[in-house]
Amino acid sequence: MKSDLGIWQIAGDVIARHGAAADREVVRLANLMLNHGDLVGQVEWLRIWAAIVLLSAEPTRAASPTEIRA
Repeated sequence: MKSDLGIWQIAGDVIARHGAAADREVVRLANLMLNHGDLVGQVEWLRIWAAIVLLSAEPTRAASPTEIRA
């Protein structure tokens, strides 16, 4: 099983290589692992998928102090 650091590094590499299609590519690879009966491999690709989703998410904007009303 890959370390958390390894998962995040692979996620960054997949995004760099596949851009906006990174999540679809990783799901394809997870399905290949499942089809070959490699459940550990599938779980690793799903962990990478989750990291890609988080890395690709729109950042949330913090409210400024003037926007906060008591």
